[in-house]
Amino acid sequence: MHASPRRPEPPPPWSSTCFRAGAHPFRRLLRKCRRGVLIVTDRYPQAEVPGFRFDGPQLAKTPGGNGLVRRLAASELRLYQWMAAHVPLLVIRLDIDEATAHARKPDHGLDELRDKIAVMRRLRYNGATIVDIDARRPYPEVLAQALAAIDGALASPQTGPASAVASAQRRADQTPPPDRI
Repeated sequence: MHASPRRPEPPPPWSSTCFRAGAHPFRRLLRKCRRGVLIVTDRYPQAEVPGFRFDGPQLAKTPGGNGLVRRLAASELRLYQWMAAHVPLLVIRLDIDEATAHARKPDHGLDELRDKIAVMRRLRYNGATIVDIDARRPYPEVLAQALAAIDGALASPQTGPASAVASAQRRADQTPPPDRI
């Protein structure tokens, strides 16, 4: 389910040992994809913003350091670049504002949420097809749009996920929410 003509070389074998949490599950995911299994995840590796709060290389937060730390940081970055080079068929990005995010996750600080929201909106996932869904909408609408995007991505490159989501959005706008039926 991935499409990328040029991928960087895999990271050195020892980096898999150091960064087991990322490399081994990702390799299993790739094996399943090659067998035709549809994989749905709630995160995907990104290497666009190293050292950010989530989903990317974390050792970039420690600039400098001794030679070992620099080598580990460089290896971790290569690992994330290698993973991110496997472009997913579809990324569904749930867009949200800081007030709604804070209401749902009050243990997260507003500054942290603002940073996450700003960075998420900039991520391009190595050119993957991205469908943005307004996560402030009622859950049944968000779910319908996500499923429509998946159906569109799997069905036909001509219609694609964006038109499937637009159709789902039109249906959601014409149908009252379940609590009003």
